[in-house]
Amino acid sequence: MTPALAPTKGLILDLRNNPGGALDATVALAGLFLPEQTTVVTLTFPTATQRASLTTRNPRPLSVPLVLLVNNGTAAAAEVLAAALRDHQRAWLVGIATAGVGRFFSRFGLATGNVADLPAAYFDPPGNQRFDQTGLTPHQAVPLPRETERAFATTGYGSFNWATDRARILATDRQLTAALERLTRP
Repeated sequence: MTPALAPTKGLILDLRNNPGGALDATVALAGLFLPEQTTVVTLTFPTATQRASLTTRNPRPLSVPLVLLVNNGTAAAAEVLAAALRDHQRAWLVGIATAGVGRFFSRFGLATGNVADLPAAYFDPPGNQRFDQTGLTPHQAVPLPRETERAFATTGYGSFNWATDRARILATDRQLTAALERLTRP
């Protein structure tokens, strides 16, 4: 017999030091939390008439409260996810400003066998507030001490055992503590 799971009160997605990835995976992940046919991002190409909006497909998104942890290592597709969830009032951002990599790059093969990545379009989030070069500003700014940032850069943000290290984690990771406090507010 499988034990019953307690209802989820909220989720924290840790996007700190996430350099992005595949845009289609980002749209699919956003679809876990946004209604079907919700715009996640619009790609705006150099020609004004060239635009492509990417939308969600999930007819039954999760409705639990959501907090995203972000920092200056949160970039590109990870910023697209954060911007979409923020702009649709679906998530609260905690941390520091993101990297500001707000362009889509296309890959072109060269005759030499090398590959060139060239900026092809801007990421325009639903709120139309471009983040290229400026980053996203979190709802709740929570900087970490430099030594804590260095330690996390070495060991990784998610490399801990919550069951045995809870007190140390909460004392060290002020951003995670702020996210947990946000989820436990009445």
